Amino acid sequence: MAILLVCAVVALFCFLLIREGDRSKNKQLAKDINPLFLNVLRQHNVHTFEILQDKLYPGISTGPKQKPFEVHRILYDKQGRYFLYLQIQDSPPTLMAISKERALRAIGR
Repeated sequence: MAILLVCAVVALFCFLLIREGDRSKNKQLAKDINPLFLNVLRQHNVHTFEILQDKLYPGISTGPKQKPFEVHRILYDKQGRYFLYLQIQDSPPTLMAISKERALRAIGR
């Protein structure tokens, strides 16, 4: 009985360590987002903008349901253009021009 209890405690401790590792990795990725984001905008001559929607999906790096860290943003710039910004962990970020209708549908307006 005592061995089972020790095994359960060790398993729980290992699980919590893995989850904390995912959290700290996600925090670091979140800190790295904005410089990459601003650099991509500059490359596309987008200097003044409003973020209409900002979604961050934390990643899971262990276990059977592994998934990458993701950032999805809908932007509107001063020239009346709409953009979709996507960044997926370990991949270069992407900025795509989208129609006003598509942008408004995506944000639920």
